[in-house]
Amino acid sequence: MPVSLRWLGHRAEPLITERLGGYDVPLDDETLARQEYWAEAGFDADGGPVARRQVSRHSGAEAAEVAVREADGTIKVELKEGGVARTFFDPSGRASRTTYEGVDSDRSEETYVYDDAGRLVAIEESDEIGFTEICSVERYNMGGRVQVVHDHGGLAKIVARDGEIVWDRPGRPRPERIAELVDAMATSCLAALADAVAHTEFLGRPEAYGLAVSYSAQGRLYLNAAVGLEEDRVDAGSGEDGAISTLYLDGDLNAIEIPIADQAGGTMMREIALVQPEDPYRAAAEALARRLSDTDLPGITKTPAFVAWAADVDEGLAEKVISIKQCNGPDRLERWKAGWGGEVLPYIDDALPVGDGPGETAADET
Repeated sequence: MPVSLRWLGHRAEPLITERLGGYDVPLDDETLARQEYWAEAGFDADGGPVARRQVSRHSGAEAAEVAVREADGTIKVELKEGGVARTFFDPSGRASRTTYEGVDSDRSEETYVYDDAGRLVAIEESDEIGFTEICSVERYNMGGRVQVVHDHGGLAKIVARDGEIVWDRPGRPRPERIAELVDAMATSCLAALADAVAHTEFLGRPEAYGLAVSYSAQGRLYLNAAVGLEEDRVDAGSGEDGAISTLYLDGDLNAIEIPIADQAGGTMMREIALVQPEDPYRAAAEALARRLSDTDLPGITKTPAFVAWAADVDEGLAEKVISIKQCNGPDRLERWKAGWGGEVLPYIDDALPVGDGPGETAADET
């Protein structure tokens, strides 16, 4: 099925295959803006990813990295820098070794150590591999024995030879963990907003017609908030220029950085990629926007037609309108349509594609 290119970059694979050198597909802004590629992933009957590929929109040819579980059970990864990584499994289905062909050295190999209960307890890494990458976090201290630690809850963490934590298990079940991270984002956003309001002079209490959560598609999660003030929306007037001014927020409460701990940002990307195949950055931003849609804002009065939405840097009006529809409840949407929504809805005919799969356009979804 089609998946987001950014989901592919935070792909949710089994432990061993996720560690296979971590050669991410290109996620640079220029490639995404041109939308020259789209991505597919194959899933088994249990919903686990077993194959992935990146495909050119123009030629249909496979590009960059392809990973697949072959008929004999071997995991084969065609690495984007050239070369092939293969993970072999023993008769009981446990990974036994991974070989790397054409990467640094054809002699590169890592093996896996199990205890009497069949649990993976160590990985003997090759000294020939220069670096690895998990969720866009690079690690250069490759080589030697990596410890795999278990506790009463199962796999707990992976520790490199120098003590660096390579991977650790979230402390709560995944849905609870995501809710916890959204709570943390909302708390951080409200604190940053309160500080911005306190350092801005207003004639009376400011009224807001909308709040946009913008995100930066990098390895970590970077979010900003921008509040649209009602007086600015009225001054913008109607027509297409008014619609643009209304949705591309720029004013006294613009570009408010939302601090997110590095570990939480990396965890959020992996957690969201594990539960849905869309762009994890946008999923995180929209989760926060949904929370803020029905949350009181410090020092700010919401208008009856207030809405919240998520936005990437270069997207058009249509994508913002779609996000408004996804991030606000039915009652709030009706008030928005009856209020200022009617001023922007006529100007979404030039919709740009919002999905990474073929044939998905904002106009279709709208």
